[in-house]
Amino acid sequence: MVSFLRARRLWLGVSLIVLLGCGDDSAPPPPPVFDSGVDAATDTGDTPDVGADSGEEDADPADTGGEDSGSSGECSAETEAISLVRDSRRDTRRVALAGGSGGVLAVWMQQNSMSFPNIYSRFIAATGESADSLAITNGVAQARDPEAVYTGDGFLVAWRDNFTPESGPYRIVTRSLDGSGVPSSAAGRMTAAEPATVQQDTPALAMGPSGPVAGYVRDDTMLERNVMLARLDSDGTTASEPSNLIPAPFSRIALTSRGDEGVAIAYAVLEEAERRVYYQALDENGGTDGTPVRVEGGGDANGVVNLATSPDNLIGVVFDVDVGGGGTRREIHFRQVEGDTGAVRGGEQIITGSDKGRDPAIAPFAGGWAIAYRALGEASTQIAVSFTDIHGDVEETVMLGETTEEGGPVSIASTTEGDLVVAWPEQMADGGIEILAQRIRCGE
Repeated sequence: MVSFLRARRLWLGVSLIVLLGCGDDSAPPPPPVFDSGVDAATDTGDTPDVGADSGEEDADPADTGGEDSGSSGECSAETEAISLVRDSRRDTRRVALAGGSGGVLAVWMQQNSMSFPNIYSRFIAATGESADSLAITNGVAQARDPEAVYTGDGFLVAWRDNFTPESGPYRIVTRSLDGSGVPSSAAGRMTAAEPATVQQDTPALAMGPSGPVAGYVRDDTMLERNVMLARLDSDGTTASEPSNLIPAPFSRIALTSRGDEGVAIAYAVLEEAERRVYYQALDENGGTDGTPVRVEGGGDANGVVNLATSPDNLIGVVFDVDVGGGGTRREIHFRQVEGDTGAVRGGEQIITGSDKGRDPAIAPFAGGWAIAYRALGEASTQIAVSFTDIHGDVEETVMLGETTEEGGPVSIASTTEGDLVVAWPEQMADGGIEILAQRIRCGE
């Protein structure tokens, strides 16, 4: 067995699961519209074919970020990596991860031979057992950009799809799953009817005080692109009129809970003169709580932004930067924000130190954070997970093995019990993408 990590506190018998994966961030033009059969829940088996701050405060050294359960002691790989899927098409991918009770749900886009893109999921239990992959959609329409959130008794999955013949353009579609990842409802449109000139894309999900909240991009091809936010009912349909937040950035938005206060959004604004990262506190109906806070200070954001919430309602924001431009010096940076007030706390931490990295993701873990990313070495690229305290000070970094520099963003999620899943796309030598899973056992 390969030894990986000795962390800060002793929690016995906790599992760390590592997942290599794929989802999809590309957005080709939609094909002619057909019925996609989105009510399918087909068992596919294991291997289908295929900075300058606003309201900044000093960090409180006594603040521990809560006592969420997490890994400690020696961590080691106990099994060979499991292949979840091979897809022959090499394009940019993304896996959506949602940590629940007793396991993690992985959701991705997959395009089998001679088929259209569909959404698949797989529940990986904390015991290391893995259910079969399920087809959340199974048809001939374009289903892309999946997202998922744990609702307390199950999961809600969202994606963009053009399966309704009379609609044509992409719409956000949702579907409920039970706590083990099995679909428990039919798929349906999230919003009411829109004009034919309007498309919806890139959904993001988080839990608000009274239920799930969705952010998405509303693209009126005749007018403008805007980020919208709406509170959802338990069936995944809108419970409030979508609010118009901001002009849509040319980067994926990220959404997280603020506990009883609402939710928060983070995003990158990539302009020729300056490339910035912003955080905005919101109530669950999309009303702004304060002004947008700029969390990077160099004007050199690279475009990937993620955020997560600790049990004490502190929020960690991670993003990659391109120092000086041109791709010669890419780093992973971190800022801490108060979920209650939106105030930035402490300085801008460099997670990668003197090394380089890209495509970060973050999850609460062991009273601090677990930050996953592609570590760009001179000889090879590896998937790295840096374990930090609540302020973003790195305590340990674990290298999970070599990977490819390109392929898509890394994802990470922790369960309610403190187990951890990391996901990323692995480009194959023959030109495709493979999803692998590997269980890591932590404890003494």
